[in-house]
Amino acid sequence: MAKQQLVTGGAIGATGELMIFMDADTFFDHEDALRNIIAEFKKLSYSGLFTIQPYHRTVKFYEKLSAPMNMVVVAGLNSFTPLKNVFKTGGAFGPFLMCSAKEYTLTGGHKEILGSHLDNFMLTKLFQDHNLSVYNFGGKGSVSFRMYPEGPKQWLLGWSKSIASGSSNTHPLIMSAVGLWIAGGLIIPFSIGFSLLINPSVWLPAFIFLYFFYAGQFLWLAQKVGKFSNWLFLGYPMLLVSFIIVYSWSFIQVHILHSVSWRDRKIDV
Repeated sequence: MAKQQLVTGGAIGATGELMIFMDADTFFDHEDALRNIIAEFKKLSYSGLFTIQPYHRTVKFYEKLSAPMNMVVVAGLNSFTPLKNVFKTGGAFGPFLMCSAKEYTLTGGHKEILGSHLDNFMLTKLFQDHNLSVYNFGGKGSVSFRMYPEGPKQWLLGWSKSIASGSSNTHPLIMSAVGLWIAGGLIIPFSIGFSLLINPSVWLPAFIFLYFFYAGQFLWLAQKVGKFSNWLFLGYPMLLVSFIIVYSWSFIQVHILHSVSWRDRKIDV
């Protein structure tokens, strides 16, 4: 709540026509980035909640395992699917949010959601309740961040918090599609092993083709959300397993413990 009180105090003291809220680990990629972002918002008549998911710049090996988590977070808001015009936007990206000062005041802004640890989702609801649109964009080439540099424990807790926060706002059809995509990716390497044991000459070439096709698709999608080593995707099942570990811990926290841990705090969910 202290963070929201600080944000609310800053908003009260602001005098500009636009309000921008950025996480401390988020930065612009070049000096014209903000100017270009505002130009895009101008095309929307400076109306609605304009948010950006930063491009994830990774350094250490465990950070690179974040590829599937980034992809799922982006897909989970229902804004980047072929049916985005059918599904209601499930939330906003928290690292970068922008809106007009007029609409921020109209909705009540952070003052209305004091005590909530999911301010990006609560702001989404505030804007939608006032019939204002929520726009989500990818940050590649404009806005970036580096997440969880302190170590694997921070990585696990941070991503499990994010997945726990977003999963309840994701349309069931999208969640099902993500689940099927992950399951398909894991079935292929098992099929290769099974084919080697049973009859390599019949199915093995097809399964190997599917494996490399999946790896290429994974790489293509991941490049849209972050900077990851290309060679890593040859072992893409490892990335999917890392996501399953994060999602499993997130599921336990949400449905059994009913709280998530973050920076020595317990957050009720």
